[in-house]
Amino acid sequence: MKQVQLVFAVLLTGLLFAGCSREASVPAVMRIDLTSNLSQIKMAAEKMDAKALKKKIEAYQAASTYKQHELQQLGDKFRQLPAEQMQSGEASRLQTAIALIENTIQAINERLQVYKNELQGKTLPDL
Repeated sequence: MKQVQLVFAVLLTGLLFAGCSREASVPAVMRIDLTSNLSQIKMAAEKMDAKALKKKIEAYQAASTYKQHELQQLGDKFRQLPAEQMQSGEASRLQTAIALIENTIQAINERLQVYKNELQGKTLPDL
């Protein structure tokens, strides 16, 4: 059962990051870096100017909002399952998807904080 959940989580992650060709229709969560580790993100952030950091912060905030909305929808769907279906495959798939999104939100927020911390050390030019 754990292997099935793992396969489902991997497939769901692939679907989340598979995009279409038009940039405007690609959710912000697909335009952020969740593959680099935090030290790599920090090194990249140190090289950015304040304007670039602010753009990154906006992208990560949008991604966090997007994933929070997804989490809310899945949570609502899970809560609407009848009691007799709570032990079903559908309930298990929803729980796996919820856990995956929670982990993604945590990763987004960790990276967001790196960019915010770096921006604090730099001053924004007047726009």
